[in-house]
Amino acid sequence: MDLAKKVGLNLEDDESEDDRAYKLHNFLKEKNCLLFLDDIWQSYEVVMLGMQPPKRGMEKKRKVIVFTTRYEQVCTGMSANVIKKVKGLSSDEAWELFLKYAREDVINSERQINQLAKEITKECAGVPLALITVGRAMSAKRSREAWNDALVQLKKSQMPEVTGMKERDPMFGAFKLSYDSLEDDNIRARLLCCSLWPEDFEIDKDELIQCWIGLGLIDEFDSINKAFDRGHSHIETLTFACLLELVNKNGATRIKMHDVIRDMALWMASDCGSNQHRWIVKARARLNQLELENEQWQVVERASFMHNNLSSLPRQTLTFPKLSMLMLQQNPKLDLIPEPFFKALPVLAFLDLSGTNITDLPREINMLSELQYLNLNFTPIKALPVELSSLAKLKYLLLVGTKRLAKVPKGTMSNIALLKLLDLYESKYANLDELEGFKGCRKYIGITLHSMIDLERLGSLPQLSRWKLQLQSMRDLAYPSQLFESIMSSHNTRQGLERLEIVDVTTGGELTVAQSNKDHEEGLECLRYMTLITIDDLQEITWKVVEHQTIFPNLHELNIFDCKMLRNINWVLHLPNLNVLKVSNCGEMEELINCVGSSANSSIGLRLLSLTRLPSLNCIARQPLTFPYLEQLYVSSCPELRKLPFGAEICQNKLKGIFCQKDWWENIQWEDVNDKNSLFPYIKFGFDVIVLKLGVKLPKAKSRIFKTVIEVPGVIQVRLDSSTCHLTVVGDGVDGATLMNRLQRNIGQVELISVGTTGG
Repeated sequence: MDLAKKVGLNLEDDESEDDRAYKLHNFLKEKNCLLFLDDIWQSYEVVMLGMQPPKRGMEKKRKVIVFTTRYEQVCTGMSANVIKKVKGLSSDEAWELFLKYAREDVINSERQINQLAKEITKECAGVPLALITVGRAMSAKRSREAWNDALVQLKKSQMPEVTGMKERDPMFGAFKLSYDSLEDDNIRARLLCCSLWPEDFEIDKDELIQCWIGLGLIDEFDSINKAFDRGHSHIETLTFACLLELVNKNGATRIKMHDVIRDMALWMASDCGSNQHRWIVKARARLNQLELENEQWQVVERASFMHNNLSSLPRQTLTFPKLSMLMLQQNPKLDLIPEPFFKALPVLAFLDLSGTNITDLPREINMLSELQYLNLNFTPIKALPVELSSLAKLKYLLLVGTKRLAKVPKGTMSNIALLKLLDLYESKYANLDELEGFKGCRKYIGITLHSMIDLERLGSLPQLSRWKLQLQSMRDLAYPSQLFESIMSSHNTRQGLERLEIVDVTTGGELTVAQSNKDHEEGLECLRYMTLITIDDLQEITWKVVEHQTIFPNLHELNIFDCKMLRNINWVLHLPNLNVLKVSNCGEMEELINCVGSSANSSIGLRLLSLTRLPSLNCIARQPLTFPYLEQLYVSSCPELRKLPFGAEICQNKLKGIFCQKDWWENIQWEDVNDKNSLFPYIKFGFDVIVLKLGVKLPKAKSRIFKTVIEVPGVIQVRLDSSTCHLTVVGDGVDGATLMNRLQRNIGQVELISVGTTGG
């Protein structure tokens, strides 16, 4: 299926493997094909890959497969014609790499430590990942005894059950040493949790932290914001240890677990192989149904079946006496929970059903007496059963994007005594009468509101802290500053709001950022993400405050999409910690910043600047403006932009790439031609282009489509054609499967038209 999508062939999920192979073969038979398979762990039938070689004498088109593997038996099984064995690093290369990650000053502080370091390097057998992982683990070790102990541990570490190799695998010793060097069992548990996602999967950082919170691995926090801060700190610890990798795409940072480390983490989770069914992980395994023996269900404690094609759950009488965590997210065909199912889960504490097609929950949900975390994000659920209120231990209820949720019996939510977090962001349901009934500990909420009356009423509820707030289709703004005055007049909003989104609001042409009175001179200190989408009449955003930099002191990312009349965004200069700025489809904008002014900064701390579909834009900044931290610049469909606000001096800072179309780059005007030559090594021409057909009326769903697509990592530009219902997505490293899944989940029927590149 993945291979077919890559070459632009649509295959049905319910087709047999033989049928898929036949279609793939017919699709490729008249084409020259070169197929790369990286790090495969098992043999594949070339016929099933659609790459059957032609008979001798009938060669019309060439078919070549190049693959890498850690196992020689895979080469034999694939009948490889040529086998190249990649040698490990030489001893000098290995030593140089090890020193890069370990502390060279400590290694050279004692002769004996230096000798031990060289022996440890030798144990890594020239494997780069092992050298990096061990080097990082040893960077905190300062005593001779610690280095000697590490060498002993490396020599005795073996894991034949995972590697499938007769000889000792140096990678396991490296992993075990780094794993044991982590601070405590909690951080180890957080690492093992990452193995529940599919192999080579890019995990959203907030999704992972949310999972840790739900499992109690981040607990006893004063606010949800601090819990997420702590989670990001833990991710930093694990990436520093080289046990996780950071993946950056167009401003979105995700994490990834190397497949070797993932296999070792799963082995550790299975009590070092002694309890292989303790965790069952079959994520993205193309499952249509659960096929586990009853004996396996008796011992399993955590199960992950995310990103599959499950259409049903077991109806027969089974028991899962130890199952405390069940991950079923992203099974779009799963539309029903059988009534007996919940009765068989006496200790279930964590249940993720997000991205499924479930429309209701059985009343038997009250049998989940231990449930603490329930995720129903992006499901078409229409109603919640009153029995939900009997879940005495439920702390986290997530209902993001539940656009059909309309019926919740009175008291269902407010009677959940221990509830800490209720996320109704982008949900149809926003009954403030129900929220008024909350008592006891402070609740953190995400919510979507449609009127100023509701916004002001929400601000009067002292027991609720706003965490995420979407203001959509408001038509009752009385004056330009009313919106932000109302937001900032609430202490609970100022202290907790992290994400603000303003969508399709009637402004009368202007929004004003102003404080209501001197008593409210604090800003939104927790606000990190702000998005303005499809505000058709907005021409200007003005500031009427004394201390500009105290209003949004920690705003990290600002997105402005489809605000056709907006002329400039001068006010971004008042955002001291802005890292990511994306502006798209603002047809009247001629200058991004047309007045630096004396009170604003002459430099801006952006790391990423994305400018797309700005047909009138001819200038980023009129007056001198420096970008000392800029790493990435994306420019697409800005034909009038002929000058850059920087020259060769930016190469001395942190610049990683300028992503653009070749014809745009060739038409840039330079004051010094040497600037063009200096910047050219950083230029990256061309973008991914994915064209889709939507089964929905575009004018009605326009803002929702923009929001859904632009949040996919790597997306740079979105174009909608109302006459054909075609959606064109331009980006850098966009994962087509993720894009399709999100659109199907949030918008409805989606058909892939083409995949290609442009602008090279």
